[in-house]
Amino acid sequence: MWGGYEILQGAIDMHIHSNPDIVKRPQDEYEIAIQAREVGYRAIVLKQATFYNAGTAAALVRLVPGIEIGTGIVLNHWVGGLNPEAVFCALTLGANIVWMPTYHSAFHLQVMGRALPKSAPAELQERTVQGIHISRDGKLLPQVEEICEMIAAKDAVLATGHLNMEEIELLVDAAIKKKVEKILVTHAEVYCPRLSVEQQAKLARMGAFIEHSFSACMPDMQAKFPCTPEMIVEGIRRTGADRCVMSTDLGQMFNPHPIEGMRMYVQTLLRLGIKEGDIVLMLKKNPADLLGI
Repeated sequence: MWGGYEILQGAIDMHIHSNPDIVKRPQDEYEIAIQAREVGYRAIVLKQATFYNAGTAAALVRLVPGIEIGTGIVLNHWVGGLNPEAVFCALTLGANIVWMPTYHSAFHLQVMGRALPKSAPAELQERTVQGIHISRDGKLLPQVEEICEMIAAKDAVLATGHLNMEEIELLVDAAIKKKVEKILVTHAEVYCPRLSVEQQAKLARMGAFIEHSFSACMPDMQAKFPCTPEMIVEGIRRTGADRCVMSTDLGQMFNPHPIEGMRMYVQTLLRLGIKEGDIVLMLKKNPADLLGI
């Protein structure tokens, strides 16, 4: 039985937040990379919702050798929304993941009533934006289809962001037809998209991987969007560990840092009966396959 941080040898966290960001974060990319390398991580993916960070990651790789640094682009208004040219540039620079809109998705604005969390500067919270839909009249927008083609050509990961189930299902179906082989449903239990286990299983049968993020179980989420570790376990068992990915989605001022959060997450799933072999699949093998490392 694993005990301390040795459980994280070879781990890959595909969803970590860090500074620089317009949302206040406790750590920067360098600090997180150093900590992850020290406990034996194989790779981390730094998710930046405001700009694509492949350029900064290139410098980080030189500063912190011995760990893979994954990056991506999130299609919020800050990069032009559903912008094929921004995606083309990010993928050319080496981005691993393309996320559909998060803070600026129409569903996020509907659920949260605002784009940014309270930890963002007040002047930014006051700005209003038009919510982004990826479809119209039940069909993907042409630019989303083009983006899927770009992702397929680079063998990158398509992540669903903060879309609702209807748009996620439409996206997954269309992406598979466009020969996208790596699709990740973003943090299934978090407020967006907040999928049921039946919805998770359906998307997995279609060919997507389901991301289960420990952030869903953090105290700040429980008032409006309660989630227990048992709910995550139910999703894993219903879908199958071979179609699941464990991530933390941590990097908030009020939550544990991502490395400690992942240790807690693994120990919690083990306590609830998830087998060590399934942990290896969700924390190491499946993320490695998605990232192509």
